[in-house]
Amino acid sequence: PDATTNRTSIDFGQVPTGTQSGIRTVGITNDGGAAANVTDVALNDTSEFTIVSGFEGTVVPGETVPVTVRTAPADAGSTGTNLTVTTASGSDTVDPVQLRTDGAVPELTVRNGIDPDFGEIGSSSSTAQTLSIENTGNATLRADISASGEAFSVPESQQTLRVSPGGTADIRVTFSPPDTGDFDGTVAIDTNDGSTTEFFLELRGSGGEANASVSPSTVDFGRVA
Repeated sequence: PDATTNRTSIDFGQVPTGTQSGIRTVGITNDGGAAANVTDVALNDTSEFTIVSGFEGTVVPGETVPVTVRTAPADAGSTGTNLTVTTASGSDTVDPVQLRTDGAVPELTVRNGIDPDFGEIGSSSSTAQTLSIENTGNATLRADISASGEAFSVPESQQTLRVSPGGTADIRVTFSPPDTGDFDGTVAIDTNDGSTTEFFLELRGSGGEANASVSPSTVDFGRVA
């Protein structure tokens, strides 16, 4: 028997850490004239690679049987292992299939911060600042944004963001004091960035008396009979 595999390596490419890749298939073919008995299909390292469906049994001449594998990288960076096929014939050696992947991670970077002190504005009016973030990693950044405090808010359309690697996003933080006095609040960004899972900023501002004015200040009706 002459058992071979239809590929020598599988590169899963970049796979976000904590997720599973798609399934890849390796075919084991019997190119010989007699039946080949596959006794074991195994991985040297199973910490980040998995055999989804293996095979043990007889492969008749000309037959190809599938073995499927996937990866689920736990950490950033490159990692690999070998898929080995063992047959009952000691003289029939099957070359291992090399598997590799790159664990990809997002990275939150605040490109343009905001002044946490919004100052004093008239009550029932509003002012806004823009907080800009960037994903400097190599996997999609998931960001959930929330504002606390009755005078601070973030638009609903910007409360859940997905930022591609190298991409940016703007977050509009608005201060709208409902009355006079001092107001405190926060803006928080929860992410899937393992090194910076949360960005947190304390906010403050004051509501002042609304200024009313009349224009023009005088009205001349002229001579009225």
